[in-house]
Amino acid sequence: MGLEDIKTWVEIVQSVVTTIGLLAAGIWSYYTFVRSRAFAPNVKIEFALKSVVELDQAQGVIIAVKVRNIGKTKVDRSVCLVTVQAVVEPRVIAGRVEFIRIDQLDDQASDATKRDYSILDNHGYLEPGEHVEEDMLFLLGKSPVFKVSAWFRDTRGHLWYSNAILDARQAKPKTETLRTITGDDAYA
Repeated sequence: MGLEDIKTWVEIVQSVVTTIGLLAAGIWSYYTFVRSRAFAPNVKIEFALKSVVELDQAQGVIIAVKVRNIGKTKVDRSVCLVTVQAVVEPRVIAGRVEFIRIDQLDDQASDATKRDYSILDNHGYLEPGEHVEEDMLFLLGKSPVFKVSAWFRDTRGHLWYSNAILDARQAKPKTETLRTITGDDAYA
């Protein structure tokens, strides 16, 4: 076996190894970039109770809603809705738990029990890693406990949902008093 034969065998082995390497790289690329969710949009929604507000005749809470794009692609916003609803505590009657339905509350409480808000209207899209935050004021009814839910839908039909139950009695990071502006004060 001469030097020429060894060179031929080395070239054959090199071609086989290169071919196997290219095939492996192609398969890895296919599963990473085509079949996987590496480029699927992904949104995270978080809530925080920023402060409790004392108004003239009511108490309110300022809630921060934070939406973050944790994916690797831009997410085009179609709609982002937030619902805030009072939570009515259950009562126990004869060993049985009964929940009071919200529509059975008196008129004043039921008006303030559920509200839908459209938020992030000025943001058409979220870039990867980008987050936007919007504060909203919710007037509390008789119950200081409330549920916050958010839906974020992109233009491709993907839907993300998140909710939290917050208690204004236990989470009072800051209390503010807002002055009601009326009549001539509005233009001063």
